Amino acid sequence: MIALTTMAAALWCGGLTASVPPADGVETRALASTATGLSLAGAGGRTLRRRSPLHLNVGAGFRHPQWPALELAAGLQAELEDRVSVALRPTLRAFLPRRGTQLYGLAGGVFYVVPFTLHGVEAGFGVAYPVGRSVALTGELTATTFIGGNDLMMGSSLAKIDLAVGARLAF
Repeated sequence: MIALTTMAAALWCGGLTASVPPADGVETRALASTATGLSLAGAGGRTLRRRSPLHLNVGAGFRHPQWPALELAAGLQAELEDRVSVALRPTLRAFLPRRGTQLYGLAGGVFYVVPFTLHGVEAGFGVAYPVGRSVALTGELTATTFIGGNDLMMGSSLAKIDLAVGARLAF
């Protein structure tokens, strides 16, 4: 997945194909948020519910000038409660073309790498409310389904619905 993200970023920003010109004016944003929600685990015909551990998300988003409505983001997620852990989060956001408050959809992956492995896909939507020329407050509602890793027991499943609040800083 890291290789796929690196290749996509190179195509996005480097102009490696004739259809994508070099991105001299790539817009870069720093992203930070904190989130929690509801975790659902299924095993043995039972569903267990609990609050999702609090986690902190940080990353950077990149928008190519030819496709300003799309943002490719690379981030880290640190789970701060229970077992402290770190995940990689590649994400693609698609913004509605409008001024002021921006609405967007997102899709990506969540790949826990330390101290256990857990791999999942994520989808959701968000809103970015500008509070200045380069700062926006954000809210995202995401659903994540984990599909593999050594922390997922055989025959079980894990899904999360999380609400994140944070900020975006444009450079």
